[in-house]
Amino acid sequence: MTDLLKRATDAGFEQAEVYRLSSQSQPIRFEANRLKEATRRDTSGAALRVIKDGKLSLSATTDPNVENELPERVRELTRFGAEATFQMPAQGTFPEVDIFDPKIESLSFETMVQTGQTLIDTVRKEWPDLNCSASVSRAVHRQSLENSEGLKSDFSQTSYSVGFGGELVRGDDMLSVW
Repeated sequence: MTDLLKRATDAGFEQAEVYRLSSQSQPIRFEANRLKEATRRDTSGAALRVIKDGKLSLSATTDPNVENELPERVRELTRFGAEATFQMPAQGTFPEVDIFDPKIESLSFETMVQTGQTLIDTVRKEWPDLNCSASVSRAVHRQSLENSEGLKSDFSQTSYSVGFGGELVRGDDMLSVW
């Protein structure tokens, strides 16, 4: 049991669960036929959801230095919570859904830039006056859920997306296609 879940159960909540997320995303953007932006975002956080006196409340943070405050925060919110008409689930057998692709996780920045630039270069061979924009993005998320009823689950997921568009301007006429 995680320390945060133990503190929540020791605090007298009828039921409690801790949800954790860590995420890394890398969006790359092209504008006017050129690389405009390449960033990497790393985020993480925790949420504590509890049931107390038949009411549900939740508090979350992305600051690991205040995670220990979540049980008190959530206690203050309980009186305003919605009626909890459910029980948190116990450990069971759940179907696995394959939503993680290791090829996405290992995709290099250079490959992503090359994908965007190749799209632009290929289209502009046919239409050299086209003003192109593109985006290439990948993300890896790791999530876990643990509750006071014995449920323990964690999973990872990846996502990958490519977007492309172009604008053709001739005099006062403009054609945009995405």
